[in-house]
Amino acid sequence: KGVRKGVVETAGLLWGYVVAKPDMDHVVVDYVSTDTYAERKASEVALNDVVTDVKRTVIAKRWPYLTMVGDFHTHPYERSDAGVGKVAKDRLWEFSDGDRKSYEDPEAAMWPGRIALVLTIAQLGRSSDKDADFVKDNAICWQMDDFRFWLAGYAVDPFENGLLVSPTSENHRPSRRDVWIDVPTVNGTHSWALY
Repeated sequence: KGVRKGVVETAGLLWGYVVAKPDMDHVVVDYVSTDTYAERKASEVALNDVVTDVKRTVIAKRWPYLTMVGDFHTHPYERSDAGVGKVAKDRLWEFSDGDRKSYEDPEAAMWPGRIALVLTIAQLGRSSDKDADFVKDNAICWQMDDFRFWLAGYAVDPFENGLLVSPTSENHRPSRRDVWIDVPTVNGTHSWALY
């Protein structure tokens, strides 16, 4: 939350590794770095390309076992903006049309990531704790204190002259094969073992 701006979106990069298998890709997110130079607004955010390139160079030299597996951004909501019920009912925790378009635009075809995450945060009027639980194949939800969180994951793959975001939107091109997005700091290590 900005001091004078109110709620603004945040974005950053995801670091980890990808294991590609014939039946499924397994993407592990080990680290997250926030882009403090991102262009942030209430309803959109854009990563700084120069900062992204510098971070990729530093990571490759210092931690060569890590790669940039994708990026993330947030969808923040104050109680006055949208109640938790509205966020859930209207599925405001999913990629917006603008989010999807930013990846599927032909100018984004050189983007090196494999996944994209959106973390939606909604402030509640009451405090409680709730463990993470799936709300859809590509999304989990949990609660800490007076905040509800949704984390939705998307595969991003080269397709024709641009990129394809999966799961796809309704009436869209077919989705790609399965991708397991593993974020142990959120859902622990037991999820993959159970899978």
